[in-house]
Amino acid sequence: MDGRLLRTLNFIIPLVIILSFLFYNCDSENQSSEKYLELGEKAEEEGDISTAFEFYKRACDMGNGEGCVSLGIIYYRGDLSERNYVKAAQLFKRACELNTGSGCSNLGVMYMQGDGIKKDLKKAYQLFKKACDLKDGKGCANLGVMYYKGDGVEKNYQKAYELFKKSCDLDVGLGCANLAVMYYKGKG
Repeated sequence: MDGRLLRTLNFIIPLVIILSFLFYNCDSENQSSEKYLELGEKAEEEGDISTAFEFYKRACDMGNGEGCVSLGIIYYRGDLSERNYVKAAQLFKRACELNTGSGCSNLGVMYMQGDGIKKDLKKAYQLFKKACDLKDGKGCANLGVMYYKGDGVEKNYQKAYELFKKSCDLDVGLGCANLAVMYYKGKG
C-alpha cells in the first residue's frame, strides 16, 4: 500500500465509524449502552482508541459495566496518555459494583500485584471470589492461584483444583493450563 492510500484509509475508517453511528440512530436517547459498547469495540479493533474511548465512556456513564472495564483498561495500559492506575481502579470498582465480573477480577489483580494501589491480598481474594461467583473465569483462575500458592489464604489444592476446573469450564485458558499442571504434578 502506498503512503497516500494508507493516510486516506486512516482518515476514512474513523469517519465511517462515526457516520455509521450517527446514521444508525440519530436520537442518542434511544441509543443503548450495549450499542455504545459495540461501537467502542469496533473502533478499538480498527485501532482508533480515541473514538473507542468516547464510546466506552458513554456506555459506562449509562451503567454498562463492560464499558467501564474497557475504559479502565485504556487507562491501565496508558493507551491515550500515561498510565493512570487510580482512574483504572475507579472504573474497575464501578464495573464490579455493577456486577460485571471482569471488573472485579481486574481490580483484584491490581490489589494482588499492588499496581498503583496498596497491595492487599484480602481485598484481592474478595474481588476474585465475587468475580468467580459472577462466572468470570479469570476471577476463578486467579482465586485458584491464591489457594494453590497459599497467597493470602491457607494453601488448599482441592479448592485450587475446583476453581481451575470452573475456570476451564468457563473457557479460560489459564484455568485449563493450571488444571493441567495440577494433574501433571499429581495434585489434581
